[in-house]
Amino acid sequence: MKKYKIEEGKVVAVEESKSAIQNDEVGKFWVVTKPTEFSEIGDIFYESNIADIALQFKGGLNLSDIMLITKSKSKAEKLAKELLDKRK
Repeated sequence: MKKYKIEEGKVVAVEESKSAIQNDEVGKFWVVTKPTEFSEIGDIFYESNIADIALQFKGGLNLSDIMLITKSKSKAEKLAKELLDKRK
């Protein structure tokens, strides 16, 4: 998924930099965040990596909003669905 940022009042694409972290042994992982009353599954359940999650924090994600970070897609998806069901 392509990422974007605001730079000098314009929306510009953010290039993924493989060199930002030279020895990323964590790799890809799954994130589940707290849902709002309007959240859909894609809003609270997504694949990420260290560089992308750092950008999420810069963009306003709070540590307290994260419910789970895991390498298991099925575990993350299960929790996300449970969280969405509970808010009804």
